[in-house]
Amino acid sequence: MKTQHFHIRALGCFLVGGGLLLATGSVVAQSTSPVTPPQTPTMSQSQTPEMNAPDYNSWDTNSDRNIDSDEFYQGFTTSDMYRTWDTNQDGMIDDAEYNNAAYGFWDADRNQSINESEWSTGTGTLYQQGSDYGTFRDWDLNQDGMVDQSEYQTGLNTYSPMNDTEVTDRNRTYSNRMFQMWNSNQNEYLEQSEFDSMTPYFSSTDN
Repeated sequence: MKTQHFHIRALGCFLVGGGLLLATGSVVAQSTSPVTPPQTPTMSQSQTPEMNAPDYNSWDTNSDRNIDSDEFYQGFTTSDMYRTWDTNQDGMIDDAEYNNAAYGFWDADRNQSINESEWSTGTGTLYQQGSDYGTFRDWDLNQDGMVDQSEYQTGLNTYSPMNDTEVTDRNRTYSNRMFQMWNSNQNEYLEQSEFDSMTPYFSSTDN
């Protein structure tokens, strides 16, 4: 509340009223006018760093209107998204960093939970054919028909995608698996429409 002071000469008169404070020989009046408190910035307003969206032509280095897995790898590892995912800034995406970020790719409808169809798509691209990654019910620990981020992380810890193969270059491995996710027609190249589906994931760190 903002307090405004003004004095009224009043000889020998003492009044007590709503919001009035009296002193000998003067009246100190308080007027109350609403003061809008300063807004606390929200994450979306000031704290979520923006990432530059990728440019199809710059990733398509040979200008053939298709992005192959090598071009995708080069573009990904020099992108803002890569630098944001690499939280410890060691120049390498490790399992924990990738798994945390990849939740957003599995959650295709962006509703903060993974349904069985999204889980099937996610595991199909993350794991090699024939790998043991359990069933949807194995991941959905509370059996509510959805896999939240905690259940997702538990599932990945239980069925690590890196247990099924010897990995010498995790950047390349994860880049290839991301390439498969975006390559919806599975034709070994990313077309412009497939590439453009990446854009929402470059808008912020909130995957």
